[in-house]
Amino acid sequence: MAIQHSIKDSIYDAMEEIRATKGVIECALVSRDGTLIGKSLWENVSASDFAAISASILASAEAANNVLSLPRPSYLVAFSRDVHLLVMSAGEQMLVSATVDKKIDISPVYERIQEITLRIGGKVES
Repeated sequence: MAIQHSIKDSIYDAMEEIRATKGVIECALVSRDGTLIGKSLWENVSASDFAAISASILASAEAANNVLSLPRPSYLVAFSRDVHLLVMSAGEQMLVSATVDKKIDISPVYERIQEITLRIGGKVES
């Protein structure tokens, strides 16, 4: 008899894989409305605030692209001195927000997270 993998287990596994991706420091899986689904964040970070802000960032970029008649962005990167913030679509209902070591190229990180989210039902627009 096969053991069924629950949605909660799938999300946990995905978060562990994202966190294990070279360069990823911390991450969150968030619904498009800003609800936290899964997280691996510093203890002093308000996960609910981080989730809501991440959803707002991606929604704002999507709205701006819409006004300009451009396709939806696949991901956004906020560059800072110490780390980069990657916010990316993970399908119609989710997004991933991750802090990434500034010394790491973002493209392979994005591609790896895209592979992971596809397994949990997040069809990513490219």
